[in-house]
Amino acid sequence: MAQERTRYQEGIIRRYYRNLDAVRAQRLQELVGDIFLATTEKRRVTLWTKAGEILSATGMPPADVSALVAARDIEALAAVVNERTSG
Repeated sequence: MAQERTRYQEGIIRRYYRNLDAVRAQRLQELVGDIFLATTEKRRVTLWTKAGEILSATGMPPADVSALVAARDIEALAAVVNERTSG
């Protein structure tokens, strides 16, 4: 059975998807800081994986995402995030 939504709910959903790029950009910026401050290797691996998933969702070519995540270069990630948020 189809779930009916109110106009209010439809508006929230519409605004979420309209701002999805900004949400992803903000999350990537937060991940840069989290990776830098991570104290365990396990946490860093988890955060780099999340960063790779978000970068893939933004339309970055898979080969570039793989290379960036494999390099584990925080400065390169920050530069990519800065480029994507300012452009």
